[in-house]
Amino acid sequence: MKDSLDLRTVFQILLSKLIWIVAATLAGFILLYVYANYFITPLYTSHISLYVKNTMEITENVTSTELSTSRQLVNTYIAVLKSDNDFLKEVAAELDISVKQLSDSLSMSSVDETQVLKLQAATPDPELSARICSIMAEKAPGALDKVGGSMSVLGSAEINRQPSSPNVTRYAVIGALLGLVLSCLLFVLLAVLDNTIKDSSDTEAVVGVPVLGEIPDIDEAVREKGAKYGK
Repeated sequence: MKDSLDLRTVFQILLSKLIWIVAATLAGFILLYVYANYFITPLYTSHISLYVKNTMEITENVTSTELSTSRQLVNTYIAVLKSDNDFLKEVAAELDISVKQLSDSLSMSSVDETQVLKLQAATPDPELSARICSIMAEKAPGALDKVGGSMSVLGSAEINRQPSSPNVTRYAVIGALLGLVLSCLLFVLLAVLDNTIKDSSDTEAVVGVPVLGEIPDIDEAVREKGAKYGK
């Protein structure tokens, strides 16, 4: 019966419950592993890269100002491609999917703050992900005419048949950690809330006076020795 526990007592409590803690850790690992493997729809990601310039004409000598403008233009292109509803409808119609499905699958970013725009699509169908990237890259120049600049496609979108999510290993590790932490907290909390008197120190804490002696449990002592006594 304790209002607080020191580190040594906590360690002893956890050590005495080690088997249960290990079991809880394994249970958390297995549960989230199974959840990630069988209950989360896997997504397949394809990507394509676009090189952005700030003028339609290609010149041999490119100034630092032009480079800076091109980097800023990448962010403008991303905003236009994500917000141009007519463009998204056109792409979605060709892919035979809804605009929401298209928008939800897309992600765009600048590669290390360079002039390269990376366009990614993640869907449950690896072939659809690759088609989204290809058609977006094909139709993007027409949608971007209104903001000026030029762009070129770098490479092509490949079909990736390895799922990009969920990360099953990460889920399993998180499950193991949750099982470990929650089981440890539970056993420590139960020890703190336990109001039974187990030894003389608990008695002193309750009554506030020192214990002068203890009366042994004769029945228990006899049972341990395997002997009998008469009346």
